[in-house]
Amino acid sequence: MQKTLSQSLFQTLLLGIVIASLLIIGAVWKSANSLVVKNIDQDIILAEKVFDKVVDDRQEVIRNVSNVLLRAFDFRTAVGTQDLPSINAAFTSYADRLNTNIIALVNLDHQVVVSYSPLFKEGDKLKSTSELVSKGLNSGFFAINDELVQINLYGVEIPTLRYYMIIGVEFDQALLEELKSLVDAEIIISDVHDNHVLNTTLDKDIALDVLQANGDPSWFEVTLKNEHTYFARQVNISSGMALPVNITLALDTSASFEAFTNIQLTILAFTLIAVLTALGLSMILARNVSRPVSDLVAAVNKVAAGNYGNTLDKPSKLKEISELAIAVDSMQESIKARERHILYQAQHDVLTGLFNRNYVEDYFIGQMEEENSLQVIAITVLGFRTINDLYGYSNGDNALKSLASRLQRWPGISARLAGGEILYLSQEALSVEQLETLKHILEQPVETNLIAIPVKVAMAVLNCPEDAATSEELFRKMNIVTDEAIHTGDWFVSYKPELEDKYTRRLSITSELKKALASHQGELSMVYQPKIDLATMKVSSMEA
Repeated sequence: MQKTLSQSLFQTLLLGIVIASLLIIGAVWKSANSLVVKNIDQDIILAEKVFDKVVDDRQEVIRNVSNVLLRAFDFRTAVGTQDLPSINAAFTSYADRLNTNIIALVNLDHQVVVSYSPLFKEGDKLKSTSELVSKGLNSGFFAINDELVQINLYGVEIPTLRYYMIIGVEFDQALLEELKSLVDAEIIISDVHDNHVLNTTLDKDIALDVLQANGDPSWFEVTLKNEHTYFARQVNISSGMALPVNITLALDTSASFEAFTNIQLTILAFTLIAVLTALGLSMILARNVSRPVSDLVAAVNKVAAGNYGNTLDKPSKLKEISELAIAVDSMQESIKARERHILYQAQHDVLTGLFNRNYVEDYFIGQMEEENSLQVIAITVLGFRTINDLYGYSNGDNALKSLASRLQRWPGISARLAGGEILYLSQEALSVEQLETLKHILEQPVETNLIAIPVKVAMAVLNCPEDAATSEELFRKMNIVTDEAIHTGDWFVSYKPELEDKYTRRLSITSELKKALASHQGELSMVYQPKIDLATMKVSSMEA
């Protein structure tokens, strides 16, 4: 099924607009998505730094407070005398200052002497402090009873080293919530071996899903599925030993992707408006292109049907269409010129420029159908073949041209039938005097190539429709009258009914003579009579 030019242009423009729009939307979506992910990554990096900084600041506070406690005379005296009530009182006071419940005193064998913590009981031997001492560290992270604990170890010298004081920070729910408000991210503490969630600010099932997720969530998952909405990164707290747990910061991306979705919807809305506007403009463009093309097609069809006229009613603004219209107009003029030339050749005699037999026959039929009267004069150049033989065909042609030129000055229709036969038709009957004047004009010698060629003509006159009403009848009777004029030597012969009988009898006699000569039956014989020269008495010639 063929498509119109307008449809083809519209579909092409539509396809281009849709492809361009999809590419633009895709590029913007990719750029915006990359920007959102980049911003989220930067937020997570910032959260990591804040988390690390908060832990370091807390440790610095503990260090400063512990130095104050270790230099206090009352505390040193209580430790030296093993005054347990005084030690407990000091631990209670400083625990409130540090907002911690992990303070203990252990001897050099790492056995708990005094404990202000439910994690350590008096008499327990601690592996954690033993590990710190063996590695030469004064701080470290340990998993105690499925809780992450930062233990800070300080020596108590009275005056020599006799005890170790432990001040720890338990990453319990309250501390995690406090850290969450500072870093603006969810915190997940999990087992380093099996990813078992030890503590978290999230629901444990959600936290487990975050830990088990493969990679970061995509815009599709966050916006459409509304699942796996957290970007998660592990935090590596600066420490001299490996962490016994994984600390993960999880940032909820729902708000970020929601803003991204709003941006996408806004871009999509503007894109749709742009597409609709472009489609409207493309329809106008397609119509502006196809309409003049349709007009050109209609004009060409009119030319094919023979109806000529202006190709475009209004000039087109498109250069190519205007050039095509000019080409079609030029084609019309060329076709009209060729048609005029062909029509002229079809209706005129090539040599003389007079009408030919076909045209004069159609003209005669038309006049008879309109019941008009015509006088038909058949003009025959007598001895035209002799003129050609004596003066040459070129001069004979020039003689015919001269006669045609003279005849065209008279009102009426002139046509050359064949050879030296010319037909002249006049709606007003010419008198004998006018015919004689016409004969005198036509018989003026023709001067050509320094030669004066004498011309003699004979005229056969028919008045129609009285003498002939059809073209066939006209030409038949015209031959009869012309033949009579040639045989009688009269320059002017009008049609009479008896001429037809006379012509028929002559044709019959001629036909019979031809048959008799061809039959060889002796019906005709020829006798020769000799002529004798009396002086010599000899036959000099003979006659039939």
